[in-house]
Amino acid sequence: MWNEEDKTASRAYSALMGQGEGHAQQIRVLIDHHFISVLKNNRGNLTLKAVKDRLAATSEPKESAILTSYLEADKEQKAATKEASKLLAKADKQYQKRLGADPLPENLVDLHATVRYLSLLEEQSALKSKVKEADAALDKLAYEKYPQLSVDEIKTLVVDDKWLTTLAMAVQGELDRVSQTLTTRIRQLAERYDTPLPKLVDEVTELSVRVDEHLKRMGAVWS
Repeated sequence: MWNEEDKTASRAYSALMGQGEGHAQQIRVLIDHHFISVLKNNRGNLTLKAVKDRLAATSEPKESAILTSYLEADKEQKAATKEASKLLAKADKQYQKRLGADPLPENLVDLHATVRYLSLLEEQSALKSKVKEADAALDKLAYEKYPQLSVDEIKTLVVDDKWLTTLAMAVQGELDRVSQTLTTRIRQLAERYDTPLPKLVDEVTELSVRVDEHLKRMGAVWS
């Protein structure tokens, strides 16, 4: 699926992301340095402006070096990330062009399915957001309407539409449960008394005779 151009772009992208992560790690270490940590605001955040302002104000060589290192690492990290994003966008554009070919190359079938799946996920997420927004708008309209309802309208909503419907569903559910229990019990009784008593007596007699014969063969003696 990958040609040499793809492999080269992939290696370049991985290298840029590695550089970006290296700079990000350097930034995380420098943030904890006492020359920089004191520059955090009340929310615990550090801004580039605060670092630059302090760099312009200080005359301490060691502090200047730390602040400069932080600014350079931040600049390089952003540059590497930006370049990697450009490469990724370019690769995406190329693959989108290939995926539009008809017929679709066999080595891109799996990729096409993956892209379509991700696209459908995005559509699903967008639709869920719209449904959520519609529900919120409907709730807002309902809340605004409630104070305008008359006493009779409130009775209709609460008693007829809500309570009676709920009670009807509860009653029907209980009837279904009792009916199912009775049906099960009747089936159990029918199975239990399915065999007539005379037949049971005959079966017991036959089994008794077989037991006696078996005991005789074993040499058992009855007193």
